[in-house]
Amino acid sequence: MHANLLPFALATLALMPVGDPRRDTLPRDPGPRTEYFILEITAVPRPRPVGTLCLRRRAVEGGFQLEGEWVFDRLDEGSGDERVLHIEQISDTGSKLIWREWGPSRARSLSVTQEAGVDGLAFVDSARGGTRRATLASRERAWLPLELLERTRLGDPPPSACARFDPLSRSVERVEVKLGPPATGAGGEPAPTARAYEIVREDGTIAGGFEFLGAELQSLRWQQGELVARRIDEKEYRERSPSSSVTIRRP
Repeated sequence: MHANLLPFALATLALMPVGDPRRDTLPRDPGPRTEYFILEITAVPRPRPVGTLCLRRRAVEGGFQLEGEWVFDRLDEGSGDERVLHIEQISDTGSKLIWREWGPSRARSLSVTQEAGVDGLAFVDSARGGTRRATLASRERAWLPLELLERTRLGDPPPSACARFDPLSRSVERVEVKLGPPATGAGGEPAPTARAYEIVREDGTIAGGFEFLGAELQSLRWQQGELVARRIDEKEYRERSPSSSVTIRRP
């Protein structure tokens, strides 16, 4: 995978507004749940696989936890995999995002905390060059990216306009979540239960998007580029990502 593909992919992931009164519908979705995806560059004439993604949901005391395990294959560059472990913890007292990147050329850990009823986001950013602690001012509460995905999965109307925290730049930008055109089926028409959403910046550029078939997430797309996560079954995931069985320390 090209060396700048990981930052390009991760730039889409962000914190989105939390504190909406309808967020209490999220824990009622049954769990736990695990979903598997292949990361592809949708190049012509055929997609090129560049990694895997596993999404999980499980209950924790006082709320629930959402996880994303990303593996980017860089064997073609003569180096090992690059990984991202993305964790969101949601409860009535607030929310927390934990973001860890590691690989042959990088190591980074980001922790972002929002307390209910408190403005701003407190974060601790640790990398090989040192550790930075700060509070990012924001009058709006923020959705976490996987929490927003869960909200739209259940068919709830997403917030039309919201703030987004970019874990790479550690900045907040305004975005709008819009219904987009779902993919068409074999007959040229989308399935009756197909839904697609786009995350649009104020300047009109696409920050990302995802598609559902009923409550099943079918794909995620990054930016306006060619990197897509496409749903696969567990067997194919294990075949493509045998190292996914390693034990990862979670909070």
